[in-house]
Amino acid sequence: MKKDSLGCLNPIRKQDLETLMQVTSETIATNLKPVELERSFGPVDMWNRHKKQRTSLQMRRWLN
Repeated sequence: MKKDSLGCLNPIRKQDLETLMQVTSETIATNLKPVELERSFGPVDMWNRHKKQRTSLQMRRWLN
């Protein structure tokens, strides 16, 4: 049976500890625009189109 293990209690080197403890400044990118995803034509869009067409036909019949 092995006696060596790589458990969570391994010592951290001094160089690694220093790099982990460095503070980095955060910047806010104000000049970026959000990426707009192109929406595909789906069943809901088709339903809305048919609905609008039906109401316009009903209005035409009502006016005559």
